Amino acid sequence: MPKQLTAQQTQAKKDKAVLFADNVLNDPDKADDIEHEDLASWAERHRIQIINSNRRNRNMADTRTRQDLIDQIADLQDENDSLQDQLDAISDVLGGDDDGDDDDDGDDGR
Repeated sequence: MPKQLTAQQTQAKKDKAVLFADNVLNDPDKADDIEHEDLASWAERHRIQIINSNRRNRNMADTRTRQDLIDQIADLQDENDSLQDQLDAISDVLGGDDDGDDDDDGDDGR
């Protein structure tokens, strides 16, 4: 099975192959051949299938129904309300210290 990559990912691999041929193999002619080869034919030789990155997401259809989404919204709203209640309780605890004896104002009493 061919490896699936976007055109951008395939081009990056091809560019690395050019550098490898030139720098490691010390074969500038081979590097030049790779560089001037069509991306699609280079990908085919290396068993790479070029895919459209946007198409990948469309293949995974959203099978949720309208009711599923409404239920999810209700669940998220309940969770949000619960978290807000927790924040309010924390605020009450922290704000409850303001009973007039706030000695933590930064000066040492000097």
